[in-house]
Amino acid sequence: ASQIIDFAKQQNIPTIFHMHTDLSTQTTKRFPLSLLLGKQKLGGKLLSWWQYRICKQVDYITVSSKQYRKIIFDTIHKKAYVLRLPIQNIFYRKHAVQNTQITNLLIVSRIVESKNIAVLIEMMQYLDDSFHLTLVGDGPDKGFITDLITKLKLQSKITCVNWMELSKVPDMMASADIFLSA
Repeated sequence: ASQIIDFAKQQNIPTIFHMHTDLSTQTTKRFPLSLLLGKQKLGGKLLSWWQYRICKQVDYITVSSKQYRKIIFDTIHKKAYVLRLPIQNIFYRKHAVQNTQITNLLIVSRIVESKNIAVLIEMMQYLDDSFHLTLVGDGPDKGFITDLITKLKLQSKITCVNWMELSKVPDMMASADIFLSA
């Protein structure tokens, strides 16, 4: 990344970096990554150093929230511009009324510890069989989550779907009764 930034600067091309994750806070339950990722662990420190270095080098920084804008300013004293993640009109579809006794829950997310998806999985064991969860996504904790589903014997109440094209997500959302955000 540094070589690309250096090249752009030599050509007088403005550089920009978008930060949507504070890499120092990323953790995982998946072994052996769990030994490396986290604020006090080597991987977390290395990723934070890389992120800090990139932010110092580029001309502009964009972030997805005011919280990350504050992190940038407090850490490297540089202004960041908030660019919210867009939700396109295609996502707002009328929910099709279904004659079913099942309440369909949907979550579309990167599967990492900070999203607390394990809490959602554990919650499902306390709901009766009239609830079904569809989990769409992938990430370093996918194996941990699928093992947890098996351990809690929730395979009939939870469906895991690998990451899908953004264009397919609106149909998934339209078919769900409740969309959960992580």
